[in-house]
Amino acid sequence: MCLFPYTEGYHLDVYAVDTEEKGGGIAAKLGRAIAGAVVKDPRDWTNKTIVGTVRSVSKATGATVTYVEGQPAFEGTPWNDENTLLPQDSEKTPE
Repeated sequence: MCLFPYTEGYHLDVYAVDTEEKGGGIAAKLGRAIAGAVVKDPRDWTNKTIVGTVRSVSKATGATVTYVEGQPAFEGTPWNDENTLLPQDSEKTPE
């Protein structure tokens, strides 16, 4: 994360890199399959973490948050919604 101060407020950049492990023996593949069934797609958790970070900053500071850009793009203001366990489709658009 990078926070840039400006006269009219701040600009917060949040970066994330998703990695996906491949290969390995049957035990490694089975472990990933079981974990994937429980936690689903790791990219969803990355988006959820970003939304959660923005939500926390907004609540802690009382600041108005304006989304500028991102990949995948968020639609609306999901950080203003109630906290949910898993990312909602409304929190992202297809890449």
